[in-house]
Amino acid sequence: MKKSISIIILLIASFYTFGQSVNLDKGLILYFPLNGNFEDFSKNRNDGIPFGKFDEHPDRLGNSSSSFLFKGSSYFKVKDFETPKHITISAWIKTSERKIDIFTKHKYIDNNRQKGFIFFIHANGLLTFAASTNGTNWVQTRAPETVSDNKWHHVVATYDGAKIKIYIDGYFQSEEELNGDLTNYDWDAYCGVRKQSNDSFNYFRGGIDELRVYDRALNEKEIQELYKLSDESVITITITSPDISRGFKVIEKNNEITISGNVRANNGIRELTIDQEPVELDENGNFSKKIKLKEGENQIYIFAIDWQDNTAVQKLVITHNSANKETIKKEDNKDSRSQQKE
Repeated sequence: MKKSISIIILLIASFYTFGQSVNLDKGLILYFPLNGNFEDFSKNRNDGIPFGKFDEHPDRLGNSSSSFLFKGSSYFKVKDFETPKHITISAWIKTSERKIDIFTKHKYIDNNRQKGFIFFIHANGLLTFAASTNGTNWVQTRAPETVSDNKWHHVVATYDGAKIKIYIDGYFQSEEELNGDLTNYDWDAYCGVRKQSNDSFNYFRGGIDELRVYDRALNEKEIQELYKLSDESVITITITSPDISRGFKVIEKNNEITISGNVRANNGIRELTIDQEPVELDENGNFSKKIKLKEGENQIYIFAIDWQDNTAVQKLVITHNSANKETIKKEDNKDSRSQQKE
């Protein structure tokens, strides 16, 4: 569900964190909230292509029409998905079934060789992640406990170049060693289906929500933050320059000032503007922009929009008072000279 946030902050800088301590935008290459559509809300905008019939379903928080129910013959395709060298796959799932696939980019080369990666629930009910590097090394790891209990679970698979790992509900479950980089093949990726070696298909049956894919392996702290996220948008705007450690009102002698800082959102930042002008962000959400000041009070607004159209705005008051500062400086000099003469 989309929600709008309007925040004008006139407090000290130490209150900026809004409870988020990690950057969950960095490396996000696919993000499907699955709130009634198959839009990709990452910067890549690689929307999913649905096949079959889906039912809109309440999510883990009870919000209506905020996840999709996969009915055993439905799935969606992510066309031209480029496999990163390292990866994180994250999703919320609810199912009582086994031998079903969550997110895959995979092919059987022959009965003995497989390429790509598979994130799925094995026939024994255990969450499993399998992947190959260089088209030869095929390794899999399985969690020790089942998630096929018809309850919502947060499931995560990662590969960091040395190990594949599985997490359930924020906690590490299992790992296996695997070396090298994942190989990108000219195939599409799929959510909810995988073709078997005998040409049969494994379809997902149950609810899927909040599917995310990163081009890096998230660490355990980041995964726990993902687990704790709700559908509420959290947008954090942090100012590093000018110095606002004493508040958001700044006195500036020069007629130009550089505003620098960082912006983050759990749904990803779509756009940042300062005084209605777009500002470029680097991959970590850092920004910097020079602003011309008029004499007197300048009210500067920093406005952020995430990929679900939630908004946050921060107000910075900068007073440009060059004449007053020069007067004070001259008076100080005069007093200093007077004291020297005495």
